[in-house]
Amino acid sequence: MKKIGILLVGILLISITAGCIGGKTSSSSSTLMTQSTSSTGGTTTSSPISTTSTTTTTSPPLKKYTREELLGLAKSIKYFTFTDNTTMNIQLTLKVNGTIMQRQNITFELKRKAYVDLKNRIAEVNGTTHVYPNGGSSVSHQVVVGDTIYIATNGITQEINNATIANLTWNYNPVSFAVLYLTEKPNRTEFVNGTQFLYYTISNEDLRNMMSMFSPLKGTNVSVWNGILELRFKNGKLISERTMYEFKLVMMMNGNEVIEVGKVYDEIHIYDFDVKKHVNIPEKSVKA
Repeated sequence: MKKIGILLVGILLISITAGCIGGKTSSSSSTLMTQSTSSTGGTTTSSPISTTSTTTTTSPPLKKYTREELLGLAKSIKYFTFTDNTTMNIQLTLKVNGTIMQRQNITFELKRKAYVDLKNRIAEVNGTTHVYPNGGSSVSHQVVVGDTIYIATNGITQEINNATIANLTWNYNPVSFAVLYLTEKPNRTEFVNGTQFLYYTISNEDLRNMMSMFSPLKGTNVSVWNGILELRFKNGKLISERTMYEFKLVMMMNGNEVIEVGKVYDEIHIYDFDVKKHVNIPEKSVKA
């Protein structure tokens, strides 16, 4: 359980960091009056005849943007909001004097809603973390201003002044991360029902930086592999991201070796582009 607490600290530190084309048919009705003559009295009467005319209009096909166009549009984003659902499955092994004393499977589920102001380097995130099978949970509120991070949990706000940690927010938020990879040629692309998909292999350097949010302890040996990034665009607009990767952490705690092997799946949905929102900066804090 102590290890679970340490992982939660890491997660809470930097948790800001994944239509069919067709036509439509419209109908318009008109009533025409025709004259008929009676065969007996020669009188003329009018009778209505309804006719229906059908007009078909076809929507223009959705445009497939070039990577350079997508990059330019992503770079122009200054403010945005996103939701993030992350699942991390871990097999934890505790060794004492080289002997395995404990082995446990743990799952972390993180749900977050965040607002990011890239222009002024201000971000706010509200998150909930659940741990299974132990049933632990945590709710957090965070504000990042430049190189300062405010983390509010259990009624206490901690202030962390650390440019390295804060830069994970500015470099690995969904928009900045997309911009980083859009400068490169994707492994493959798809265009399905007007949605563009671009797939990349995430570099080991980026994966290690992303994993640093889960391993705050110094001296941790980190191995990462199989990193995949999926970017989705609709009408040239970045609408979602997915990342998947595997990792292994080896660290020493109280003279004992702790090994964590796991997989991370992260899905992000982005909206409210260039909608500026107000963020309250915490006043009272305890420096960590």
